[in-house]
Amino acid sequence: MYVVKRDGRKVEFNPQKIVDAVLAAFADVDGKTTEYAITKAHNIAEYVEENANKSAEPLTVEQVQDIVENGLMSTKRHDVARCYIRYRYDRNKERERNSDFMKTVSEKLSAANVQNQNANVDERSFGGRMGEANRALMKKYALDYCMSEKSKQNHLSNEIYIHN
Repeated sequence: MYVVKRDGRKVEFNPQKIVDAVLAAFADVDGKTTEYAITKAHNIAEYVEENANKSAEPLTVEQVQDIVENGLMSTKRHDVARCYIRYRYDRNKERERNSDFMKTVSEKLSAANVQNQNANVDERSFGGRMGEANRALMKKYALDYCMSEKSKQNHLSNEIYIHN
């Protein structure tokens, strides 16, 4: 049985990762690991495994986390479920912050890599930095939502150039 990671890789399903995540949420809330927490962690890992076995396709990491979240919500410990949900949210924010796109926007806004490609725009000014960040945002939007996958790939491999 496999799980599809966020980057598309398939890895072998490891129920211990679920047990560890659930126990971490219990420990964050309770300050210790109890027998109840251990039992619930193993029950939820088994529940995820049953769901994965029923699925025709491998589950994604997000689907596994959704099942864990639902398993925690079905217990009397909604405080632990909230802790798990908050952890997921924080990790997603951190992944987003570290994405290549956000690094590009941050680089533009902080003027960390000024190239002054346009003689009419001073990229060191805040207006110039905003313009550079806006161009990066619009480029990503256009590539992801406004053109075919073939055109996008041709642009990214420098086979075609799409201006503005």
